[in-house]
Amino acid sequence: MKNGYVETPIGFRCSGVFTRNEILNIPAQSSAFHCLLWSLIQLQKTIKKYDLKTLLIGQIHDSIVADSPADELDTFLEVAETIMTKKLRKHWEWIIVPMEVEAEVADLGKTWFDKKPYHRKSLG
Repeated sequence: MKNGYVETPIGFRCSGVFTRNEILNIPAQSSAFHCLLWSLIQLQKTIKKYDLKTLLIGQIHDSIVADSPADELDTFLEVAETIMTKKLRKHWEWIIVPMEVEAEVADLGKTWFDKKPYHRKSLG
């Protein structure tokens, strides 16, 4: 409130007129979004590198939405989990909490309403 801006752990500076709650919330929400964005970029690079057929659709709130062929799903989820739980923490060492990935999957031709929790099969 004194400075007229809030700095995030990633180094972004948000300025404006904020309420006390916004001042407290901005560092966490901004950092969470940048972690999600960084993860999306790393996922896309890996998909391209290994010529996977999975298509990243986008993000909704704190979720990544992807369209993955059934025979590639476990591989994609293993890559996503590695990026979002291990590589993310190496990239930003200030992240000191364990990161987790949860997946929900809808069968081909079904809607988001039909999504169910999914636990990948171990590939290693």
